[in-house]
Amino acid sequence: MASSTADSSKLCAAEEFLRGFASSTEERDRPLIGWKEDAIAYFASRGQTCDDWIKSLEQDWRTAADEAMEIYGQAYNSESVLLREAPLDRYVFFWEDKWHAPILRAAQWGTVSGFELWFKRLGEYLTCGALSEEDLFDTLRSDVALAQMRGLLRQVCYSAIRESSQIPSDIGLASSIVFSATRLKLDEDLSSIIDRLMAGQREDGGWPWYTHDRSPSVIATAQAVHALALAKPSGWQRAVAQASDFLWHNQQADGSWISDAARAHFPWLNVYDTVLVLDAIELASGGKRVSFSVECRINAPKDATSDKSDCCSSSGGEERSDVSADAGRPGECEIAVSEAYARVTVDPEAFIVVIDGKQHALNGGHHVKKRVAEFLQELIDVDGEYIPRPRNLKTRVIDSQPEPVRDLIDAQPGAGTRIPRDKLWRS
Repeated sequence: MASSTADSSKLCAAEEFLRGFASSTEERDRPLIGWKEDAIAYFASRGQTCDDWIKSLEQDWRTAADEAMEIYGQAYNSESVLLREAPLDRYVFFWEDKWHAPILRAAQWGTVSGFELWFKRLGEYLTCGALSEEDLFDTLRSDVALAQMRGLLRQVCYSAIRESSQIPSDIGLASSIVFSATRLKLDEDLSSIIDRLMAGQREDGGWPWYTHDRSPSVIATAQAVHALALAKPSGWQRAVAQASDFLWHNQQADGSWISDAARAHFPWLNVYDTVLVLDAIELASGGKRVSFSVECRINAPKDATSDKSDCCSSSGGEERSDVSADAGRPGECEIAVSEAYARVTVDPEAFIVVIDGKQHALNGGHHVKKRVAEFLQELIDVDGEYIPRPRNLKTRVIDSQPEPVRDLIDAQPGAGTRIPRDKLWRS
């Protein structure tokens, strides 16, 4: 963090603003869920224990889940039946649409139990096309999403890269692509997008959403800092230092940041904005104590030699002495990535499918085997993770294949970005 007295005072004001929401137990207008999750994730990522806040949050979630069951579950006799059997194109969550990322960040940093089926359905829902390029940046600020939905997020990111060439004035999209592609470790040449992003910075250090916008935006600037701090192109340090000054200059009197005038009437919406900006300022200083893992390490061991200092330690959360500069490690989460997943490769010339090291020869004539091999090959990303999608092969073609290959083809979207081994074997 910046070491100046002025910036320290501003940081304390921002943390006091967030603390008021993290510790709040009042009922607020909708969205009930989503307005304090990021505040809790912020303090947890900075090394403060948030057990009481997490306990209160868990109670909020349970209340909201019960309410959602009353609204959506009339035709289902239990929550588990609703979440397993309701059509995936039906929105049945206990949080507002597009608020899934704060939920995942809170689940990442706190031990929250009892919502496994809700999270499982979220993965299925997003896999079926509910995740757009607009959601990419925010979703990838969750380590849980990165671990659980890597294949899906890669697909959306590649789509965004293709789209960016059609709208070169969209600086927000450029930031999202650079940040996301770096988080996903995509082997893509982003130089033209990065150049466009660097060129979009204004003299005051801010970035607008579009090149033709008159004024820069706090949130567009924070996103650009996230992107450049992770990608680290030539000249990034000077650019993000100027952006940090811009962000501090645009802080509100109550310590928060506001993305637009309308949000001033809904202070809880500024919680997201404030955490995003504070993460950006931390990244601009070269720090790593942010609400996601900069090194993309899920549940990685902590570095005991890292800096343990904190700017403010007033009441609400206790400072932990064992926190590292990598912000410790995320808490256990029920949708954390499992090791028990199939690895799939396809040899399109020999018509061989290898599942967890075991070879299976495709059956049928040359045209049939080629069609099946192409279908499977399209669904495997660079890490060998199999991404399900609706099948478009004739039933007789599928039935002629070895049983493990049939199970791959029959895997339905929503099973996750990788297919569990126990779903591949019927015996």
